[in-house]
Amino acid sequence: MHLTYESCNNRNNFMQKSAGAVITYEGKLLMLLRDNDPNIPNPDCWQLIGGYSEPGEEPMETLMREAKEEADITIKKEEIREIGKISISEKQEYFLYWVELSEKEAGNIKLGNEGQAIEFVSVENLGPMKLVPALA
Repeated sequence: MHLTYESCNNRNNFMQKSAGAVITYEGKLLMLLRDNDPNIPNPDCWQLIGGYSEPGEEPMETLMREAKEEADITIKKEEIREIGKISISEKQEYFLYWVELSEKEAGNIKLGNEGQAIEFVSVENLGPMKLVPALA
């Protein structure tokens, strides 16, 4: 039996995949401040670039799409390094990648159509930031 997103009303049989990336430039991490909307998970928190996979989408494709939506950058497959897969539960997997941006790519970063702010942050400055629970 082949399950698709559309045919799977019973989420017990559906594997939810998501992808995110540690996107760096000169030793700093690219972070997105989520919208301050009480109807979304973890509003007004900082996160890595990434999100849930759409039906039929591979995790690397998810990362490429989310990078465009959230940071208005185009990431090529050859720029992406796989860190690994994290099984969050029996029905949820998170694929983590690393991308080192060039000076030109980093200079073109701007807030896409999601979130309140986007910026490069040094690891030392992550401590006082309000991070999504998975990063805290």
